[in-house]
Amino acid sequence: MWLQIIPNDVMMFRGSRPFAAGQSFVARSSFPPNPQVMTGAIRTAVIRDSGTSFQDFGQRNISATLEEKIGLAPVRGKSVGSLGKLQLRGPFVCKISQTAEAEAIERLFPIPQGVVFDKEQQAYIILQPSKSARKDIHTHEDFDTWCPLIIEGQSKLPASEASER
Repeated sequence: MWLQIIPNDVMMFRGSRPFAAGQSFVARSSFPPNPQVMTGAIRTAVIRDSGTSFQDFGQRNISATLEEKIGLAPVRGKSVGSLGKLQLRGPFVCKISQTAEAEAIERLFPIPQGVVFDKEQQAYIILQPSKSARKDIHTHEDFDTWCPLIIEGQSKLPASEASER
């Protein structure tokens, strides 16, 4: 089953570091949110819709049906929680296009780091491992199988071009 979550307002996500006055930490945003964040949001919605209080859920005083759906809350110092049958893949960022006939949902993914945009060719290029350039590299034996990534057909990428690509 797919769940589509459309916020009513701006959604902001950040790391788990403390964020208080006088602290030397900087809050860093993270998007998309971790799967644990989305799991918590889904579990919260299911608990709310079931009519069960959050206090009862925290004390594990819930119906067998609800326990089967979303599992049990952890009890500090006693036992870990569980997720029941709840499984999550994602979250995925989507683009929704609406036409008169239907709604199209397109999942969006970040471009892999091994892909660069070539301004001259106006195209994306996949960097390839370079076996020939390995002879110029002197490194620790743990990295013997590593090799640089280059654009196919080039032996090396000049530094001036690397900053533009």
